[in-house]
Formats: sequence, C-alpha cells, structure tokens
Amino acid sequence: MQVTTKERETLQQLADWSENFDTNSPFNLFLDLTGYSQSQYGVYITENPDSFMGYHEYVLLADALKLFENNGYETIFKIIADILKD
Repeated sequence: MQVTTKERETLQQLADWSENFDTNSPFNLFLDLTGYSQSQYGVYITENPDSFMGYHEYVLLADALKLFENNGYETIFKIIADILKD
C-alpha cells in the first residue's frame, strides 16, 4: 500500500479546515461517508450536514472522496488513522 504525499495532503487539508467546527465537521462527515466512523467507533459522528456544510466544505469533501478513484479503503483508512494520531 503506497500512500502518496498528494493523498495525505488532500485529507490533511480537509482535517485542518474541520478544526474550525465542532463534532459536526467536514472531516467527520468524510469519516461517516466512507464507513470509517462506523467501523472504528460503531456509530456515525455527524448530524444534519446541511447545517454546517457550505460550498468550500463540499469542494474539500469532494476532493477527499475522489481519492477512492485510485485507492482502496485500506489506504484511505491508514491515512485517516495517521491524521487522527497527530
């Protein structure tokens, strides 16, 4: 499993922007959509995405979701775990 700098930077950018939010954040929504939160915590994290997602947040989320075009869950989940460790 090869994790590239681009993939890490894309997810890190989403995580960094999400520091401007509480539990309902774009990064946590990404965790919910990818199944990470359900598989790791047994629950979904976010509620009412329309209450906190704006244009910029959707663009960041879309960029992160596009990573699945060339990567599997194992790679993306490893990057997520590394980001959450930091």
